[in-house]
Amino acid sequence: MSLIINSEVGAKVASGVISETIDAADQLNSDSLVLVVDLFTLLNISKAGIKDLLVSNYGKLGIVQSLLDDLGEFLTEQKGQKSKGTMIMGKKDGQYFKQEVTEESVSEQVKEISDLLKWIDKNCLIIPHPKTLEIDSKIKSDFQTMLGKSFFDSIMASCNDGHILFSDDLILRRIAESDEFKTKTTWSQPLLLNLKNQNKIDQNQYSTAVLKLIINNNHLLNFDNFVLIAAAKSSSWQPSEEYSKIASLFKDDKYEIESIVTVALLFISQLWIEDIHADDRDCLITSLLDNLLLREGVKDLIIRDMNEKFRFPTIIQQYLSIMIATCEESHVTKL
Repeated sequence: MSLIINSEVGAKVASGVISETIDAADQLNSDSLVLVVDLFTLLNISKAGIKDLLVSNYGKLGIVQSLLDDLGEFLTEQKGQKSKGTMIMGKKDGQYFKQEVTEESVSEQVKEISDLLKWIDKNCLIIPHPKTLEIDSKIKSDFQTMLGKSFFDSIMASCNDGHILFSDDLILRRIAESDEFKTKTTWSQPLLLNLKNQNKIDQNQYSTAVLKLIINNNHLLNFDNFVLIAAAKSSSWQPSEEYSKIASLFKDDKYEIESIVTVALLFISQLWIEDIHADDRDCLITSLLDNLLLREGVKDLIIRDMNEKFRFPTIIQQYLSIMIATCEESHVTKL
């Protein structure tokens, strides 16, 4: 349960390909689907503050008994640590680090899990998983060891008719979809996109929810210019830690380069019509370009698209050319 303790830890949620999310949202066309949520995802949507939104639109979430057992065991362990705290180790960007878990943070975790258990009692249903009995005992044992019992049980519960695995862990979904289980799966972003497509939530609600998931270290979620605007607005148009985290995604080569350039230019065009100070606008754009220009060949795409695709006014094209040159000069200086 290190997700709660260590905010640096996240999960690869998707592949970063936009069509993947769109297709997954389009497949959520049944009102009778039961979403069976795994432990990681339940903690994830709780941390991101979207669990009530999902339940209010999709009904009570399905969980397995072993998930409750895991939470109960974790709660007992944390209460035992309450008087002394502890130290954990992690790894980020290839570097190991230590993180102290203080008495105060342990107390916060105890309250967080206690509150979550109360929420579960009102908003979740325990789902049986009889198909577990059909699995070879050696295969079952291997998967339980590899995944953890509650995660394996969640997959098996999703094998029930009319059930679907709701997981923000791409690897777990791929295992569930394999020939061994052939389970239908989804994750938070398609569920949110489906609600937006049905006008059950508006663009701002959708963008804010996606922003919260990204801030909560959900890797390779799709994002657009509206998510960037939400991040910038939330910090009064300052390049805050939240905004900088979104801007840093522009250097990730797992995102399609043409799509990411489109998002950047749409965001920049929006900034020009927002009532913000020119210095704040410059800082936001510089933070974005500093990351985007690390992608090979991106400068030519920006110049082409702002001229041919978006037909930016000459003054904006000139402004962006100056900003690009300034960022490139900064990159050379750092080298």
